Amino acid sequence: MSAGAILHLQTAAPEIGTVFTTHATMLGRSLAGQRADPNFYQSLPSVDPELAAKELNVSSKHSMESVAAREADVFTTVSEITALECEHLLGRRPDVILPNGFGARPVSPDQRQHAREELFKLAELTTGDQYDRDKTLIFALAGRYEYINKGVDVYLDATTSLAAELESRDGKRVIVYAMLPAGHAEPKRQLWDRAHGASVGAPLRCTHDLVDEANDPITNQLNALGFYNHPGAPVHVVHVPIYLDGTDPLIRHRYWDLLPGADLGVFPSFYEPWGYTPLEAVAFGVPAITTDRAGFGRWVAAQGDGKRTGVRVLKREGVPTNEVTNSLKTALLEFIDLTPADRESLREMSLKSAALTDWSNFMEHYEDAHARALAAGAARRKQMSMERLSVPSMPAVSSDTSGVFGLFVKPPVQEGEEAAPYTRTFMVSNALPEELHPLLEIAANLWWRWHPDAAALFKRIDPGLWLQLEENPHALLDQVSALPGS
Repeated sequence: MSAGAILHLQTAAPEIGTVFTTHATMLGRSLAGQRADPNFYQSLPSVDPELAAKELNVSSKHSMESVAAREADVFTTVSEITALECEHLLGRRPDVILPNGFGARPVSPDQRQHAREELFKLAELTTGDQYDRDKTLIFALAGRYEYINKGVDVYLDATTSLAAELESRDGKRVIVYAMLPAGHAEPKRQLWDRAHGASVGAPLRCTHDLVDEANDPITNQLNALGFYNHPGAPVHVVHVPIYLDGTDPLIRHRYWDLLPGADLGVFPSFYEPWGYTPLEAVAFGVPAITTDRAGFGRWVAAQGDGKRTGVRVLKREGVPTNEVTNSLKTALLEFIDLTPADRESLREMSLKSAALTDWSNFMEHYEDAHARALAAGAARRKQMSMERLSVPSMPAVSSDTSGVFGLFVKPPVQEGEEAAPYTRTFMVSNALPEELHPLLEIAANLWWRWHPDAAALFKRIDPGLWLQLEENPHALLDQVSALPGS
């Protein structure tokens, strides 16, 4: 989205320095999603970017991204692994690496216990089973629902294969959470009824009705594995297909409120330019597993081994998928066999690793990119004529403090010429009474779209205008002349 602005500034305001940051290349993400080559990064030099983009139907986005990377004064990305991708697919090596910061977010023992209990309750509602809190561990994978890139396939294969091993481990069990937003409708009726006192019924695997369940990758993989959350089974899978923002009628918790309750975060990514999800896990004191195909994975591996960092980094580059699955299964079993004291030690190490990602530790890189862009813009400014610098597009300090009619520098008037009038456009927003401000909050939450009562509320304001504006609540509130009863 910013690429077009960068190109526009080259002619409209070349004195402004520009920075273009890619968090992941469009072509790289699309190529990885095919999982055609486990040696993804090693094989990049042999990829023809234009031809590959055409084959994957991302030519337009790839073209715009490539041009922006080439034309920006400063080109940056989030990790060394993505820098390799940029160099081969976009044709330019990033000038500066900008790691994503987060920092440590320790929670109290009571908060952690409360989060863990909520995860147990949700699993019990979904499966209809009961879990011994002392003998059951909770694993969690979360993030964008990219089945291959996020390693969801490997995660499910490895965790569901734990059942036979757990039978010899004194009744230990595992709840496997997949918190991956997908097209969904309401909470499953059977689960909703259980939450309100109905009988248990058959076990479920997903908390909400899916829009296209027949083609859902998780559902299809579990079906292929014959995995149905049978009562008493050592491993149960719970798919949460919603954004955990606290507004769902069934799960009224935010992701960060539930995350501390997990015992282990599992993120066996195939493609992960940085990897905020494993970083978020360790930030809340949850040990994690990631891979060397994640920018964060490579960064944290440089800080020490898993015992020192709380993060185990699996090798995935150049490793066949079945071998990755086996190595993940081994890592999970080793975690299961740890003593409570050892798991607590990993929590402490996780927080220490997260503390290293505080923004203050990475800010120098951002300041470097900013300084380079300023220098580039300043160099062009020195080469520009004064006439160019006095056109109406250049803002100046205004004598008007209202912030609405700020004055701009006007072109110099030649002797004998009449000064041309100067106009500027501005937008006036509708001012809603304070008691109606909740309407703005509802309009800003897509929740209203799949709740007919909410849509009907907007329609009642002005039925004709509602249809004319194609059911756009923001435009309605901005253009309606009078609200009912006002």
